[in-house]
Amino acid sequence: MPHERQQIGALGEQLAAAFLEQRGFRVVARNFRVRVGEVDLIVERGGERHFVEVKTRRTDFAGDPLEQLTPRKQQQIVRAAQWYRHRHPTTATCHFSVLGIDLSSGRPAIEWVPDAFEADDGAL
Repeated sequence: MPHERQQIGALGEQLAAAFLEQRGFRVVARNFRVRVGEVDLIVERGGERHFVEVKTRRTDFAGDPLEQLTPRKQQQIVRAAQWYRHRHPTTATCHFSVLGIDLSSGRPAIEWVPDAFEADDGAL
């Protein structure tokens, strides 16, 4: 089962990257991992940098993909984003986005929330 879940996650990230690229974003990193967390996609467009969490579901049994983003996961994304920004400084405005992909109906349904949450301490 973990292998199948990884495949669905990888498919979701591919769909998310294509969705964002169609909107003029450039993918600068995928699956950025550090000890404190992970960011699925990091994309840039103009003066914006988005740290994107991708939530993919193949059935609607687990509920809305966007509801699966816990406060703990948000904190991990923020920490990983802080590491990334330290390594790759920018003057771009940083955003934390969530992209939900529902595969339950045969054709992917994509919902993007560009400013899904903020860093609690305003660190970015």
